[in-house]
Amino acid sequence: MDREASDSSVPPEFICPITLLMMTDPVIASDGHTYERSAIETWVQQRGTSPETRQRVDINSIVPNFALRSAIERWHCAASPPPVVPVRPPSGPERQVTEPDTFQPKTFKVTYGDGVAF
Repeated sequence: MDREASDSSVPPEFICPITLLMMTDPVIASDGHTYERSAIETWVQQRGTSPETRQRVDINSIVPNFALRSAIERWHCAASPPPVVPVRPPSGPERQVTEPDTFQPKTFKVTYGDGVAF
Protein backbone atom coordinates (compact mmCIF):
# COMPACT_ATOMS: atom_id res chain seq x y z
CA MET A 1 0.00 0.00 0.00
CA ASP A 2 2.98 2.34 -0.28
CA ARG A 3 1.83 4.54 -3.13
CA GLU A 4 3.35 7.94 -3.65
CA ALA A 5 1.25 11.10 -3.65
CA SER A 6 2.30 11.66 -7.25
CA ASP A 7 0.10 8.71 -8.20
CA SER A 8 -2.95 10.69 -9.30
CA SER A 9 -5.27 7.73 -8.74
CA VAL A 10 -4.82 7.95 -4.95
CA PRO A 11 -7.48 10.22 -3.41
CA PRO A 12 -5.76 13.22 -1.77
CA GLU A 13 -7.43 12.59 1.60
CA PHE A 14 -5.53 9.28 1.79
CA ILE A 15 -2.16 11.09 1.65
CA CYS A 16 -0.28 11.98 4.84
CA PRO A 17 0.72 15.67 4.76
CA ILE A 18 4.05 14.79 6.40
CA THR A 19 5.24 11.78 4.37
CA LEU A 20 3.27 12.51 1.18
CA LEU A 21 2.52 8.78 1.00
CA MET A 22 -0.77 6.94 1.26
CA MET A 23 -1.52 6.27 4.91
CA THR A 24 -1.79 2.77 6.33
CA ASP A 25 -2.43 3.72 9.98
CA PRO A 26 -4.20 7.10 9.91
CA VAL A 27 -4.70 8.96 13.19
CA ILE A 28 -6.35 12.24 14.14
CA ALA A 29 -4.26 14.70 16.15
CA SER A 30 -5.63 17.37 18.47
CA ASP A 31 -5.34 19.90 15.62
CA GLY A 32 -8.13 18.00 13.83
CA HIS A 33 -5.92 16.86 10.96
CA THR A 34 -5.16 13.26 10.01
CA TYR A 35 -1.64 11.89 9.69
CA GLU A 36 0.19 8.59 9.41
CA ARG A 37 0.70 7.46 13.02
CA SER A 38 4.48 6.98 12.89
CA ALA A 39 4.98 10.29 11.06
CA ILE A 40 2.98 12.46 13.48
CA GLU A 41 4.45 10.73 16.54
CA THR A 42 7.98 11.45 15.30
CA TRP A 43 7.03 15.01 14.31
CA VAL A 44 5.47 15.81 17.69
CA GLN A 45 8.35 14.24 19.64
CA GLN A 46 10.82 16.41 17.72
CA ARG A 47 8.83 19.65 17.48
CA GLY A 48 5.83 19.47 19.83
CA THR A 49 3.55 21.25 17.35
CA SER A 50 1.21 20.46 14.50
CA PRO A 51 2.77 20.46 11.02
CA GLU A 52 -0.45 21.99 9.67
CA THR A 53 -1.45 24.62 12.26
CA ARG A 54 1.73 25.01 14.37
CA GLN A 55 -0.45 24.57 17.50
CA ARG A 56 0.87 22.48 20.38
CA VAL A 57 -0.06 18.81 20.01
CA ASP A 58 -0.23 16.34 22.87
CA ILE A 59 1.08 12.95 21.74
CA ASN A 60 -1.45 11.28 24.09
CA SER A 61 -4.39 12.92 22.32
CA ILE A 62 -3.75 11.11 19.02
CA VAL A 63 -6.62 8.73 18.19
CA PRO A 64 -7.12 6.23 15.35
CA ASN A 65 -9.12 7.41 12.34
CA PHE A 66 -11.05 4.17 11.80
CA ALA A 67 -13.36 5.62 9.16
CA LEU A 68 -10.47 6.77 6.97
CA ARG A 69 -8.58 3.52 7.49
CA SER A 70 -11.63 1.54 6.32
CA ALA A 71 -12.04 3.81 3.31
CA ILE A 72 -8.38 3.35 2.36
CA GLU A 73 -8.66 -0.43 2.70
CA ARG A 74 -11.85 -0.52 0.57
CA TRP A 75 -10.24 1.69 -2.07
CA HIS A 76 -7.05 -0.37 -2.08
CA CYS A 77 -8.98 -3.63 -2.52
CA ALA A 78 -11.05 -2.13 -5.35
CA ALA A 79 -7.99 -0.62 -7.04
CA SER A 80 -5.95 -3.82 -6.75
CA PRO A 81 -8.16 -6.85 -7.30
CA PRO A 82 -6.52 -10.14 -6.47
CA PRO A 83 -4.81 -11.84 -9.38
CA VAL A 84 -6.75 -14.54 -11.17
CA VAL A 85 -4.90 -17.81 -10.96
CA PRO A 86 -6.00 -20.39 -13.53
CA VAL A 87 -6.98 -23.70 -12.02
CA ARG A 88 -6.20 -26.73 -14.09
CA PRO A 89 -8.05 -29.96 -13.42
CA PRO A 90 -5.82 -32.93 -12.82
CA SER A 91 -5.00 -34.89 -15.95
CA GLY A 92 -4.21 -38.52 -16.33
CA PRO A 93 -5.84 -41.70 -15.07
CA GLU A 94 -6.66 -40.33 -11.59
CA ARG A 95 -9.22 -37.94 -13.13
CA GLN A 96 -11.10 -40.54 -15.18
CA VAL A 97 -14.59 -40.95 -13.75
CA THR A 98 -16.68 -43.95 -14.73
CA GLU A 99 -19.96 -42.90 -13.10
CA PRO A 100 -21.34 -39.42 -12.46
CA ASP A 101 -20.93 -37.84 -9.05
CA THR A 102 -24.23 -37.82 -7.18
CA PHE A 103 -25.30 -35.96 -4.09
CA GLN A 104 -26.35 -38.19 -1.22
CA PRO A 105 -28.09 -36.11 1.45
CA LYS A 106 -27.53 -37.17 5.03
CA THR A 107 -30.15 -36.94 7.74
CA PHE A 108 -29.45 -36.49 11.41
CA LYS A 109 -31.64 -36.85 14.46
CA VAL A 110 -30.95 -34.42 17.29
CA THR A 111 -32.42 -35.09 20.69
CA TYR A 112 -32.29 -32.45 23.39
CA GLY A 113 -32.26 -33.06 27.14
CA ASP A 114 -36.05 -32.75 27.38
CA GLY A 115 -36.52 -35.65 24.97
CA VAL A 116 -37.66 -33.50 22.03
CA ALA A 117 -36.18 -34.81 18.79
CA PHE A 118 -35.66 -32.86 15.60
